[in-house]
Amino acid sequence: MYESIEELCQQCGYCYYNCPIVSFDLEKAERDEFGSVAEDEIGHIIGAYMAQATDEDILRNAQRGGVATALLKYMLERGNDQCCRWSGNNGSSGLEAEANSYNEA
Repeated sequence: MYESIEELCQQCGYCYYNCPIVSFDLEKAERDEFGSVAEDEIGHIIGAYMAQATDEDILRNAQRGGVATALLKYMLERGNDQCCRWSGNNGSSGLEAEANSYNEA
């Protein structure tokens, strides 16, 4: 056994930043990363992108390009996730769903 955990330390900061006693200073993090603190709630916008699914089956049923559905399919089919949850709006009320495979979705 190790006499001290310091023998294992790689100075990565993992322990410090995951310690429940240490508080996270969001303003300092923003200043360090972006040089300033965002003025509005959305934060710093680094870029804006447009996308559209390339899968014809997804596009046939898509409302806004099918990107969320294409990403869901990609994650589930590749085993990146065992399960995906999402929420949305079906016109008059909120909707929440869960799927363990693309076909369930």
